[in-house]
Amino acid sequence: MSGKKVVVLGGTGFVGSRVVSALLARGAAVVSISRRGAAGPGPSAATGNLLRVAGDAGRPDGWSSHLVGASGLVSCVGAFASTQQAMRDACGTANVEAIRAARAAGVPRLAFVSAHDFGPPVSAALSGYYAGKRDVEAEMGVGRDGSGGEAGSNPSSAARGLVLRPGMIYGASTRAGVGRQGRAPGSSLARSGRGVC
Repeated sequence: MSGKKVVVLGGTGFVGSRVVSALLARGAAVVSISRRGAAGPGPSAATGNLLRVAGDAGRPDGWSSHLVGASGLVSCVGAFASTQQAMRDACGTANVEAIRAARAAGVPRLAFVSAHDFGPPVSAALSGYYAGKRDVEAEMGVGRDGSGGEAGSNPSSAARGLVLRPGMIYGASTRAGVGRQGRAPGSSLARSGRGVC
């Protein structure tokens, strides 16, 4: 990875800040795009290979110039919201726009952090969240079973995209200087205080 430019959407979020740290540790030049920009948590720009940019994933006109010369885009954008449509927009529409911008800029590799669908009652309560995630997977050419070529998908991008569907992401988190601890019931990792992402 040394010297390769990677753009991370949601780079100051819980998952995104850890992706940024991992990429920096491997020598990548990272552009972190988030609504918080330089004000968010995570590695500071003092590391040398990190550029933090304020931007909205769903409005690539404000940040798409940073895609030029990038060897990859990793989207860690996802959100819970007060309505199903707002969740679908945040998890789906915004990411689809970002992926289209990356393709238009010729970015050769795309990765998207999606979510495992646990089924009812979780999927019913979070239908907009899961619908948005699946919209992005379809845009990337990934079927519901993780394979390429589901009807309505975009098979031309299947070879360039990677979709990760973690089951549960949890661990210590800090927002505005206030520590929070996420827990997974019955998990020894959660009880030991080690986060997993």
